[in-house]
Amino acid sequence: MNKKSSETSPTTGTTSTSQDSQDSGSTKGSLKSLLGSNKNQTCSISYPDGSGEGTVYVSGNKMRGDFTMTAEGKSYDGHMISDGDYFYSWSSQMPQGMKMKMDDVPDSSDQSSQGSVDLDSQVDLNCSSWRVDNSKFEVPSDVTFTEFNLPAATAAPTTGAGTGQTSICDSITDPTAKVACQQAGY
Repeated sequence: MNKKSSETSPTTGTTSTSQDSQDSGSTKGSLKSLLGSNKNQTCSISYPDGSGEGTVYVSGNKMRGDFTMTAEGKSYDGHMISDGDYFYSWSSQMPQGMKMKMDDVPDSSDQSSQGSVDLDSQVDLNCSSWRVDNSKFEVPSDVTFTEFNLPAATAAPTTGAGTGQTSICDSITDPTAKVACQQAGY
């Protein structure tokens, strides 16, 4: 169903236009599909397994996500920004964040299905157009980011315990931080 509608915000006087049903409404999709949509939109998301929910902001090849996740019975806040070149991830459970080239971000086929949230996971989306606020895509200055450069030969494995394959999260000794790393999809 294609329809065109306009709304004027009473507080800002700004008009936003939705041109078809794919610009707003509830659907299923992945965070990666939002990045590839080339639309300016904000989406409320929830993971079907109940492990988290949040808000994602997308503009062109930039994305920001602010999430509340649950792991091992504990809730924490997680955040991610993609500026088109780099993927940044940090949470309330880790004193520092991770930075990785977008080309090195593991695909879902490289990840453990247990405890990982990745850009390819299917989530429930409720999206609408938004007036872009570029400050949403600024990396926080109060978080120290460690850059991970994964050569293709070592980037692939994160398939779980007992397989002989490792993840960058395996080197983290704090169990809560390790889960946060895995939840960030590493």
